[in-house]
Amino acid sequence: MAEECLQRILICLNEIQSDNAVPKNIRVKICTAIESLNENDKSLALKINRSLEGLEEASNDPNIPMDIRSRIWEVLSLLSSI
Repeated sequence: MAEECLQRILICLNEIQSDNAVPKNIRVKICTAIESLNENDKSLALKINRSLEGLEEASNDPNIPMDIRSRIWEVLSLLSSI
């Protein structure tokens, strides 16, 4: 179940990252979160905590479009549920 949820999260993050309306600094944070989630040598809890940290910071950026912020909140919710 966690693996399916993780795949859904990665798909959503990749969609956000490829959206041209997303500011570059947010895309960098999302890319870092994707890289953290894809690290095979780390525990799941560590990967999730690293991703949560960067995504929470990204969601608080004042320049982020509201629809992107909502999608990041959705990802944060999914990560918290694992």
